[in-house]
Amino acid sequence: MVRKKASYNNNENNEKSKVNKNEKLKKSLKKNKTHIEDSFFYPTNTSLIVKDIHVKAINKMAAIYYLDVICDVNIILKHILQPLSEDYDDIKSLSDIEKKLLNVKKTVYKTEVKGTINEILKGNTIIIIDGYQKAIVVNTTKVEARQVEEPLRENVIKGPMESFVESIKTNQSLIKKQLRDENLISEKIMVGKRSFNPVFLLYVKNLVNPDLVNDVRNRISRIDVDSIQGIEILEQLIEEKQKSIIPQLNK
Repeated sequence: MVRKKASYNNNENNEKSKVNKNEKLKKSLKKNKTHIEDSFFYPTNTSLIVKDIHVKAINKMAAIYYLDVICDVNIILKHILQPLSEDYDDIKSLSDIEKKLLNVKKTVYKTEVKGTINEILKGNTIIIIDGYQKAIVVNTTKVEARQVEEPLRENVIKGPMESFVESIKTNQSLIKKQLRDENLISEKIMVGKRSFNPVFLLYVKNLVNPDLVNDVRNRISRIDVDSIQGIEILEQLIEEKQKSIIPQLNK
């Protein structure tokens, strides 16, 4: 993080849409989408994946929500999205969709906005269908493909013995499993004229100084190189005084 004093009472952080999380879900899909997407600051927050789909079996529109870095996308594609896209004659209700259409072991219902948001943060997938005041929750929590190892450079006496690896998604999932907050924003910025390296800017929306975020975002966006091959190179390129011998960033 760039060393800069943050101001935590900036009004911009408090301009989140007035969403009463204790509210019940509405029959209107549009209203439910607004509640959930505003809570996660979508589309600024690129971690929240939104899929709008037509459920042919009941001829209604639906919205699918999940966090890509902590969900098993294969389960979502094969056992949720694909079945919902197919046409069946004997599907008449939400219960029929749950029991006959979805090819998953266990589902639960949520009726409140807060409960729905919490399930997304756990790594589950949410299905909201127009005309129903319930959300179907499907367990799609992702199991890490590679074992997360103990850190080699930093010794930890108390706390989890985990360290970042080469995978961006794995690293994001480690953060999101520790901080299950819809205010945790993940912005994706592409850097490099040839390599197109993805750089993710993570921050907690209602705590961070927005001027600091804008400053860091602008510094990253101004990078004009062919490729970035490591975090050390990125650090040098976003420093304010690149020739200074005094460190300007905290790692």
